[in-house]
Amino acid sequence: MIWENNETLYPFIFSSDSNWTVDVCIYVPEGYEVINGSCSQVFVAGEVRDIIFTVVEVGSPEPDVIVTLETEHIAV
Repeated sequence: MIWENNETLYPFIFSSDSNWTVDVCIYVPEGYEVINGSCSQVFVAGEVRDIIFTVVEVGSPEPDVIVTLETEHIAV
């Protein structure tokens, strides 16, 4: 996580030597908002790919973030 002012960045970096799809979703509590979409999917095939979620505080509760991650190997 990277904290900048009232924003928190949640980066996910994926590297693979074969074909994978990756689905990542982030869930934040009331008082916070994901400004660039709460779910993202990437295809990773012999490369490095990243997904970065930006969360901003719009209220004042303590942070309690839940992240889910699903991967699937694609045989060719």
